[in-house]
Amino acid sequence: MSKSGQPQRWSDADLADVRARRAEGESWKSIADSYGVATNAPRCAVQREENRRKKESPTPVFEDWQEVEDVNWRELLDSATEKQDLWKRIDPRQEHLTISLDTDTPIALAFSADLHTGGGFTNHQAIKKTLELILDTPNMYMSANGDMFEGFIPGEKSAETVEQQAMSLREQFAGNRSLVKEYAERGKLLYVMWGDHDAKWFEKLVGVNIVKMMTDREVPYFNQAATVNLKVGDESYLLFVNHSLPGRSMYNKNHAQGRAFREQVPADVIVSGHTHKPAIQWEYRYERMRELGYNLGGKVTYVQCGTFKTGPDPYSTRFWSRGIIGVPTLVFWPGEHRTHAFDNPEDAAIYLRGLTV
Repeated sequence: MSKSGQPQRWSDADLADVRARRAEGESWKSIADSYGVATNAPRCAVQREENRRKKESPTPVFEDWQEVEDVNWRELLDSATEKQDLWKRIDPRQEHLTISLDTDTPIALAFSADLHTGGGFTNHQAIKKTLELILDTPNMYMSANGDMFEGFIPGEKSAETVEQQAMSLREQFAGNRSLVKEYAERGKLLYVMWGDHDAKWFEKLVGVNIVKMMTDREVPYFNQAATVNLKVGDESYLLFVNHSLPGRSMYNKNHAQGRAFREQVPADVIVSGHTHKPAIQWEYRYERMRELGYNLGGKVTYVQCGTFKTGPDPYSTRFWSRGIIGVPTLVFWPGEHRTHAFDNPEDAAIYLRGLTV
């Protein structure tokens, strides 16, 4: 309190002055008189300040702090472009592919999809039988149109449990890698396509496309819809392939393929998987007439791949229906623009053997 009865407000400068004068030997009374306060007021103020400082944590002093620098937006854009160029070199995204088969005899291409290898409700013996048949049949090739893996992830649209899987993820990877390697060495596998089980789910888990890693430097890999220019001898066929195409119809299983023809690529063959319901349909498209040099309309074939996951897995039987085994197989001619469709590679193999007799 000041001598006038009002509270004395001690500033940092006042307290510093009091401490300096005390250090020079001046009495508390003399200091108090100069401020017009009671004799013990300066001493108490200094003591309170010292007590407060003891209770507080020391203020950190940063000597080597690397502060954020301002970066020009042009520099950031150039840096991003360099990274994109590098990424394209180490992880190309194939959208177009030309495959040439030098032959004067027809060849067959089996469109496999949705193997779901390792799944608890997958018919693995049927997979083995089909794969062996394709390997043993001259002039027959295979394309993998997605979901080679079961790749189970809990809670992702599935009522299955991890214990219901016939293979661990490590075993699924090892098995499919062995399959791709053998087929590639034999020249039997034309391409591998993404699928929501084997690609998207792994990408969700770790941000890495495990199927792309598995096929790297072995066979071409499509991470999205793609077009394939299939050259059989002197004849060329345009294929449009994707694991899943938009559009569903309870009356027409190839509704999505027809929509893709109208809205995306007017190809000779349009292929999709994912639904686990095999179907083949063809129609004559007169807009292809002039391109192919026909007097009649050009034939367009719609292919819907089946599956080897035939149930009774809980998700399918609760919300949809069991899958159906089906590997649609098309025969392509080298000397004329002609295709012949079979709903399985077994019949196509018999047909090919008949052509060589």
